[in-house]
Amino acid sequence: MHRAEDIAEKLRACQIHSKPSKPNCCKRWLNRFPTRSKQIDVVSRIGFPLLFALFNIFYWTTYLFREDMIED
Repeated sequence: MHRAEDIAEKLRACQIHSKPSKPNCCKRWLNRFPTRSKQIDVVSRIGFPLLFALFNIFYWTTYLFREDMIED
């Protein structure tokens, strides 16, 4: 039991001397919204159209270049 107490004491000392982590810009921005469901909603409003646009760009460029390859 003495060993577990020593480890716990060392962990407390490390926590005291460690620098508090600064939240990154995404976390600070998401913390503006009060609930987790609101955070998910906001991320989805941005993420879904962005991923949809990227998918369409990839799909149509692949489709159009494939069409050119078949004709040659």
